[in-house]
Amino acid sequence: MTNSHPSLAYREAAVRGADPVQLVIMLYDIVLADLQRAMAAFGSGDVERRTNELKHALAAVEQLQGTLEMERGGQAAQQLDRFYDFARAQILEAQLRQSPERLARLAGAFGSVRQAWEELRSRTMEPAVMIVPRAPVASSAMTSWTV
Repeated sequence: MTNSHPSLAYREAAVRGADPVQLVIMLYDIVLADLQRAMAAFGSGDVERRTNELKHALAAVEQLQGTLEMERGGQAAQQLDRFYDFARAQILEAQLRQSPERLARLAGAFGSVRQAWEELRSRTMEPAVMIVPRAPVASSAMTSWTV
């Protein structure tokens, strides 16, 4: 696939060269960016943009949750599964109650978990393989997502 848009081509190359943990981190970045844009949309009163950003964040959370290997991942996978359930509930609740504060707290939690993934990646890949044994998304799907 040939792309004339430089940022899309760059993202595509980054996704193709990423290991599974890097892909998880990229999805966390997507969720965080979506939450930031949704909070900005709250501030400007742009309901359509807010809704689209939150739908996009939900799709990324669903992708993260779908990568979990519950049997192999043990307690860590179970905790992440609960975290992703919590995240989805918070996103929906924030939309329903029009609460950017709820999104800000969730962004803080995602930032903390993202940092833990970064630390894990910098130490060793072996424990992460137990949680995320395969690439979270197909390359073509992830490159179309905005960060």
